[in-house]
Amino acid sequence: MADLKKDIKLMKSIFDGKEDCYDQIYPRPTEDMERVLDYVDMSNKDVYGVLASSEIVFQSKLRGANSIRTFDINPLTYRYFFFRKWLLEQGYAYADGLKRLEILDIIDKHIITENIDEEESVEFWKKHIKIREKQSTFSDQFFNFYAAYFFQPVGHKYPISYENKIEQLVEMLKSFELEFDCLDICQPLEDLEEKYDIVYLSNILDLKSDTTVVRDNLYNLLKKDGCVICTNIKNPPYGFNPFGWQQKTFSDKFDYEELFIDTPGLIKNADNQIKYYRYIKK
Repeated sequence: MADLKKDIKLMKSIFDGKEDCYDQIYPRPTEDMERVLDYVDMSNKDVYGVLASSEIVFQSKLRGANSIRTFDINPLTYRYFFFRKWLLEQGYAYADGLKRLEILDIIDKHIITENIDEEESVEFWKKHIKIREKQSTFSDQFFNFYAAYFFQPVGHKYPISYENKIEQLVEMLKSFELEFDCLDICQPLEDLEEKYDIVYLSNILDLKSDTTVVRDNLYNLLKKDGCVICTNIKNPPYGFNPFGWQQKTFSDKFDYEELFIDTPGLIKNADNQIKYYRYIKK
């Protein structure tokens, strides 16, 4: 169960400039999720994925996953899931270019559910827009929902069009109750059960120099032969890249498989490369 007052307080602290970088939301994927998931059979699989921009939920549903549970260190990603769901209900994959009144109309038209978190998220997003209006840079004519403060700017973005799949996805989400754990997967977790076939991590491992704890968490979460899907940014903006040490740490309990290397952006060079790989539980 989400905490509306706590989430609104966190939102306000972001606009007051007191936020941690983990408290902002990634509005769209920062990696080629469609391509990497083409390497993975999700049909009838149980998935545990970092929620982030919500793409892992939508992709898992469309690819026939048996179940999907999510986690994130940022509780506001759960609120963002509902917003993305409402956009899809009105035929939009993302909110780019939509004006304030259009966004408010989409929020008001959301499909009525019995999920109290979803109903409270209506109030959450309306408060976000009110705070946005008070900014000196606000312009209704050029309203951009993905403004500074609240959303994490990223250098490379991989929007997913969903093309003719929106209606199918909306139908799938009507009876879907998202399970969400607000936690840090890199901290010691207790009572973990081996019940997932796939854990989707994105580039979380890039953020830690010591990956022993997260390795053990993942091992305890995965079924036999289960796998962890990861990405590694070759030249990360946070100043260090412990990829070699990470591989050594994981080798005790996992086999390593490189999937592909991507060089996003207009300027193609080795420093821009993103490595996509997976660890398979021994």
